[in-house]
Amino acid sequence: MQEVEEIIEDIQSGVIIWYDFRRGARLLYIGAPEHPVARALKARELVLTCADLEMASDAAWQGMHQNSFDYIVSLADAERAASPIVSLCAWKKLL
Repeated sequence: MQEVEEIIEDIQSGVIIWYDFRRGARLLYIGAPEHPVARALKARELVLTCADLEMASDAAWQGMHQNSFDYIVSLADAERAASPIVSLCAWKKLL
């Protein structure tokens, strides 16, 4: 089972490796900082902020971070939100 999980983690990390993020860009990763995607993003020359779904969905947190990011990366977390459309619209204001 662990082998399957490692394969999935490699695929998830591979999704973002090909993307040409601008050096020094500010990126919000919605997910755990120990997630393989977060680790792959940390290896890039980015200013990385990690926030779990609960934090990224908090109106006060969103208000403090409006227009703060150049990119937002989220794999599967939007689908877990109580209202994905509301979350995506709110997260757009963070860009």
